[in-house]
Amino acid sequence: DQLETATQGIAAMAAGDLVINGIAIGASSGVDDAFSNIEQDKSAIAKVAAINAAKDQTGVEAVVNNTTVSGGTGFDASFGSGNITINGVDITIAAFAGLTPEANLESIVNVINESSGQTGVVASFNGNRDSGITLTAEDGRNIHITDTSSGDLVEDAGLARATTFSGSFTLISADGSSIALDTTTGDIANAGLAVGEFSGSN
Repeated sequence: DQLETATQGIAAMAAGDLVINGIAIGASSGVDDAFSNIEQDKSAIAKVAAINAAKDQTGVEAVVNNTTVSGGTGFDASFGSGNITINGVDITIAAFAGLTPEANLESIVNVINESSGQTGVVASFNGNRDSGITLTAEDGRNIHITDTSSGDLVEDAGLARATTFSGSFTLISADGSSIALDTTTGDIANAGLAVGEFSGSN
């Protein structure tokens, strides 16, 4: 009785982009997101609020999932040190040629996590340098990464590219009946969903 959205692009949801069980959902509003520091109207939190405003008519409730952003394979210790921001918080990171890539990545994770209370984001590293660093916001807020030193620092440090990432959400059918998704604008992708009928038991 639930349907999880696909990975969402960072786009706001306009009125009618999403129709659930014949009911057009209103636009997502940044006013509904008290956690993200940027592009609040494009967050999973804002989209969930818009969907839940009509849940009595649609019979479908939305629940915010965490926001998870995985890094890449481009770790390069030659960047030395530099500054990035995560959700508006300045963080100085460094790499050392005398350490293994794995040790450097773990060190960067520790530095990022020193600011978790301010950013709402926790970093983790699974020990595989090819996986890079994963950033997670448990409350579903946007994760905004910027590079204030050079164009390649973020990716050289094993993080995802510098941009804003929105999270995902789950649709839950109250009575287990099917969930019919449609659009009046043709832009259902702004909700991170696709047109179709989905079993309420999925």
